[in-house]
Amino acid sequence: AGGMDAVEQALASGTRRTGATVHVVTAELDAGPILVQEAVPILEGDTVETLRQRVHEAEYRILPQGIRLMEARLAGSSTVR
Repeated sequence: AGGMDAVEQALASGTRRTGATVHVVTAELDAGPILVQEAVPILEGDTVETLRQRVHEAEYRILPQGIRLMEARLAGSSTVR
């Protein structure tokens, strides 16, 4: 599942997990290189709201690392702290 309605797609598909991704934005939806990801389990009884909240929490955790990786990429460095 991807794009703007990824949470709804994940719940409708019956899958057991979804996730959060930080990636480089390109003209094509969800096509840029992935910088960092975190899996998010789909729990029994999840609603769009509860799952979306957990996905957002994962996004908040991984965004700083994604920013550091992008900064390193832009600086031409392969070393990230």
